[in-house]
Amino acid sequence: MLTTTLTALAALSLTGPLDPSTPRIIQAVQSAQPDGDILRNLYDLRELRSDVHLAEHDALDELMGTVFGQYVGIGHSELLDGVYVVEGTQEQIDQADEMIRGLRAAVARSFVVRVECWQLPAETTVSLGRPLPAGGTVTHWCETIAGARRESVVQSTTTQTYINKWSPVVSDNSVGYDPQPESIDSGLTISILIGQQEGSVVRARFAGELSNASLDERMVEMGGASLPFSSPIITRRILNADAIIPVGEPVVLQVLPGMNEGTSLVLTARVSPADTVFPQPVAPTPTRPARP
Repeated sequence: MLTTTLTALAALSLTGPLDPSTPRIIQAVQSAQPDGDILRNLYDLRELRSDVHLAEHDALDELMGTVFGQYVGIGHSELLDGVYVVEGTQEQIDQADEMIRGLRAAVARSFVVRVECWQLPAETTVSLGRPLPAGGTVTHWCETIAGARRESVVQSTTTQTYINKWSPVVSDNSVGYDPQPESIDSGLTISILIGQQEGSVVRARFAGELSNASLDERMVEMGGASLPFSSPIITRRILNADAIIPVGEPVVLQVLPGMNEGTSLVLTARVSPADTVFPQPVAPTPTRPARP
């Protein structure tokens, strides 16, 4: 029986490319059939070297030897630098999966991510991957702490309530109308996925929507009564960017037509290590009054 799981390889674009020969190697691993009920898993653990500051090659290999060998009791071999093949029973594979998930959760780095939407004159020259030029106005922004390789969804929205339906209320001698309010949300909603930091840059993906809602308000005649009636008008812009971002520097990710005529919508982001953005305040040293 053979089960091959490419754990974490779905996120390769966020952890760097494998060797060009990788597809042939993976095919060879998949085609080799273990005996009996032995299962085979393939783990891409290259990001752990950065997360736990393992600069030396042997350090990661020793760590995985402890995880796979000492704690799980499963055989393993290094297929490529940081990519390991393990073989064992279903119970051992489950234990290895749990250990790797726990290790990733314990050492994954966190980043403070600030996303901003700017409105600029349409004639302004804006370059992707560069700082935003002066002369714009922030229309929406949000900030969150995101763990590396974990998707985070953040929102900065407002809710508007309006009436576009009236229900008749009949009594013995008269007819009235009750308003039926509805609401609509608009603003910034975006998902964030931060990859592995490599030197002074980090790769990040952003996907979401910026929406603007206005109300078309008018009066309608119902049963001899003049009643207010509103219809929402919604304008949307789809946000989608995959970029290499200098750590700690806000850069332009995407440029779209603005919500207003003659303007551009510019999406920017800044990614900073969480432990450098929010330093703990230093408490003042208490002083005693001088004795008389």
